[in-house]
Amino acid sequence: MWTQFMPQSNTSTCGGLSRCDHLNVLAFRANMPVVWNDNFGVARLDHDFGSKWHFFTSYRYYKMQRDTTNQVDIGGFFSGDKLGKPAAASSRPQVPWYLTAGLTTNITPNLTNDFHWSYLRNHWARTSHAQPPQIAGLGGALEPFGETSTNVLSPYNLDTQNVRTRFWDGQDHMFRDDLSLIKGKHFFQFGGTYQRNWNWHERTDNGGGINYQTVYWLGSSVGSTNGMDMTGYIPDGVPSTAWKRLYGIVLGAPGVTQIAYTRTGKNLALNPPNTPAFDQSTIPYYNVYFSDSWRMKPTLTLNYGLGWTLEMPPVEAQGKQVEFVDTAGQAIDTMAYLNARKSAALQGEVYNPTVGFALVGNTGGGQKYPYKPFYGSFSPRVSAAWNPSFDSGIGDRLFGHGQTVIRGGFGLLYGRLNGVDLVLVPLLGTGLIQAVQCVSPLATGACGGSNGATPLTSFRIGPTSAGFNGLVAPLPAASATLHQPDFPGVNEIAAGAGEGLDPNFRPSVNYQFDLTIQRQINNKVSVEFGYIGRKITHEFQPIQINSVPYMMTKGGQRFDNAYGQMVMQLCGGNAGLAGGGCANNFAAVTPQPFFEAALKSAYCTTPVKVSKTSTITPTSCTQAVALNEASNIQSANLWTLWSDLDNGNFNFPRTMMNTPILDPVTGKSTALGANGQLSSGVGMNTSLGYGNYNAGFVSLKASTWHGVTMQSNFTYSKALGTGSQVQATSQYTAVDPFDLSADYGVQPWDRKFTFNTWLVYQPPFFKNQHGILGRIAGGWTIAPLFASGSGLPLAVSPSDNAGNDVYGGGQAFGEADGSNFGAQQNAIKICGTNFGNSRVNNMTTTTGFGASGFGSNAAGTTVVGFFSDPAAAYKCFRNPILGIDHGHNGGAGLLRGLPFWNMDLSVKKDLMVTERFHVEVSSVFTNVFNHNQMYDPGNPGLVLGEPDNWGALLNGQVNTPRKIELGLRVRF
Repeated sequence: MWTQFMPQSNTSTCGGLSRCDHLNVLAFRANMPVVWNDNFGVARLDHDFGSKWHFFTSYRYYKMQRDTTNQVDIGGFFSGDKLGKPAAASSRPQVPWYLTAGLTTNITPNLTNDFHWSYLRNHWARTSHAQPPQIAGLGGALEPFGETSTNVLSPYNLDTQNVRTRFWDGQDHMFRDDLSLIKGKHFFQFGGTYQRNWNWHERTDNGGGINYQTVYWLGSSVGSTNGMDMTGYIPDGVPSTAWKRLYGIVLGAPGVTQIAYTRTGKNLALNPPNTPAFDQSTIPYYNVYFSDSWRMKPTLTLNYGLGWTLEMPPVEAQGKQVEFVDTAGQAIDTMAYLNARKSAALQGEVYNPTVGFALVGNTGGGQKYPYKPFYGSFSPRVSAAWNPSFDSGIGDRLFGHGQTVIRGGFGLLYGRLNGVDLVLVPLLGTGLIQAVQCVSPLATGACGGSNGATPLTSFRIGPTSAGFNGLVAPLPAASATLHQPDFPGVNEIAAGAGEGLDPNFRPSVNYQFDLTIQRQINNKVSVEFGYIGRKITHEFQPIQINSVPYMMTKGGQRFDNAYGQMVMQLCGGNAGLAGGGCANNFAAVTPQPFFEAALKSAYCTTPVKVSKTSTITPTSCTQAVALNEASNIQSANLWTLWSDLDNGNFNFPRTMMNTPILDPVTGKSTALGANGQLSSGVGMNTSLGYGNYNAGFVSLKASTWHGVTMQSNFTYSKALGTGSQVQATSQYTAVDPFDLSADYGVQPWDRKFTFNTWLVYQPPFFKNQHGILGRIAGGWTIAPLFASGSGLPLAVSPSDNAGNDVYGGGQAFGEADGSNFGAQQNAIKICGTNFGNSRVNNMTTTTGFGASGFGSNAAGTTVVGFFSDPAAAYKCFRNPILGIDHGHNGGAGLLRGLPFWNMDLSVKKDLMVTERFHVEVSSVFTNVFNHNQMYDPGNPGLVLGEPDNWGALLNGQVNTPRKIELGLRVRF
């Protein structure tokens, strides 16, 4: 694969590739053509049937075909491609069209009716070459470095999020009728809408990282770096994470093998290989409303109204919707499950019941819907506008005579539910798509579970004649049908990451408050200022429920408290933890009551191999944890640490879904439960999030003032919440599923300040363009548009993100495995330095800090970066620690990214040739000053554990380079 289909490196830099080290892994860079074709057409017909009836109809057609960079072949692997010539292996076709018709009727001079009907055909697809094996005879495609799009040692990327294929065929009918009545001082409006959405969706993946083709991760695993216990195999002084990655790749030992089987029918019969899953769902939508605009006085207008909306849950034509259920076949309530888990742990007990998946018709005695319909979407609103008029005194000075308008209002709005949750997610639970993983495959053909293999016992891919274990690695086989319910690891093979809808899923509630004052300064200039407030509840919130029960109490102490004290002692406090480090001072670790009471004596007394030549016998159970889990502690891999302890080392029953299920007779893993019930967990899409937005603004307007019309706006705002995510989000979870307030902080889209201004200048002279001078100097229009804002929140990611490309890691508080699910975590700032957020054009690097990707790791390299001293900045952060930091550490980011600004400009000249013949020449400059707005330093730019890239602006330009569009128009 590497000798035939991988081009030679052609650059001395790494260009932001976090796995590139200038020694073992080199970079390749080249331009790639991206073809984009689109066609658009529109037709409209208007006709009056007499003076009171107006009919119209219109048709819009669009067709687009564009290549994308989601999958790129650099090795000439696919037919027609050439070695070293990057070619797009993915595309995004779209073929929507829209037909609408309307009839407006003037029933009386005061009563008008508008009727509209529309049909929307919304068809789009995602295509790629997917994940074919690179070499004939391989049981699956090799994915060195795991799920990543660019840091992959393969001629084409195989990461599921980019190469999965799917299509959406939506056919939506909408009927709407609106009645308007003017009566006295009232303007009444009544109306209603009915919409029938029929959606056909087909896909090949489970919504996370598992597709319907077999893939072998190399140098990556679930909950660990490479799936192997590397104790005693890491040389002193070598970065452990990088060593583990490369070791697994060179050894040819998969950390994970995986596939998503697809099924159909009431008995969930297995489909032939490479058969996509699909569903066809109908979603009815109803809306009725009433409103009144009442002019109570010439200076006072009151608006009020009430709406009601009902969006029914989807109904699939053949009942192909999967529910997450308990042993009684009842849908599992996310918060009830987590609360029961928390309550038991606080009592020192375990709540880890058997869970399963069932078709919606087999759930709860025959449910019709995947979640409960919500009938309470009543939306009241009220607002008022007052135009005071004073002739003298302070009132005249403040408000003038009819020169001020004060507006205020309140409204309650309900959000719409996205088709992803309504159509896609019910297809993703284990059943119709049965995602399976073999974690740490063994040479025996079994699955070892997280870190359950060693370099001596792991399965190694290669021909048996050369001493390897074969070309087909272990992977759980699929049964012909599935039980209903399917209880993974119990009556069926264990499952990979699952997904489901909470039974209380519902629309969000948005409370809106506005108060503005508009003041006319003179007949050309006005100013307006005001307040905008928003409060949202029941917001979309993904939660992975197989999280560590960190409040487990033993010996009078909770696990989180014991863990936090142990880490601070082991690592030497903030000084030792700086820069993601850990002093590993095992002698400083004192017994913590939780570990002493919770762990088996054999674990606490067994000598631990700490290097190739030395072992240490623990003096306490707490020290045993520190010795055995030192690598996970330094990398903030808490989910993996707990999973290791949960795998037979605690003296209480298994607490995690991913922990192997033991046969009570033999004490060994059962055939079905070697990976527990689910190798990772279950992501539940809930409506438990909340947030708020508060802003003050001021706006200045000028109209036709010496030829200038302009408006300037300045906004000061704050957006807080539990981590707002679009409803299409997958593989994401809250930092603390047991306490969502731990996620509360600045939202990802929060900008403290924004300012924009636009103006149109038409010189007031030579308007009539008389004479030669008039034709040259007259008819000009100059229109600049300037926009600027402060930086967005910027996260410094913990070390657990160094091993994957998902969000900000996802293990530090035990919330997820960091591979199939991630979370928006933040490192902890431990120094008082104010770094600012300005671009540093001459950032001076030191050895290993900031230089990777710019051709040299030598001290003194000058690069474009974010910090004036990246080495010092790196030492200002440490990994978050459960029991010390409690998750409340910054929301979407501790720092602020780069401020932005941009100027566009339009220049237009209207040349009057004759009174009836004009020629108009125009030019539009996008980014007229060609300002280079750099991307903020993100992954890998600010990740503890990867100092080579620290603070370097690796990802290039975020805005568009200067672009000029020329136009010519003739009017006659």
